[in-house]
Amino acid sequence: MVSYTEDELQQALEAIGNGLSVRRASIEFGVPRAILQGRRRGHQTRARAFAELQRLLPWQEDQLAQ
Repeated sequence: MVSYTEDELQQALEAIGNGLSVRRASIEFGVPRAILQGRRRGHQTRARAFAELQRLLPWQEDQLAQ
């Protein structure tokens, strides 16, 4: 289960860009090191990577769920 927010992830990536080590950013922001390394290499989130395989658009899913 995810224990960090997208905002924390973005802050960690920004800190890395400003010279903080990936290991230190992982500890300070609570984001797994592997996630930070992957994002720095250009990997997408799982949801974004498989978005085109979805049969329904997000708003259609929301409508069906109601």
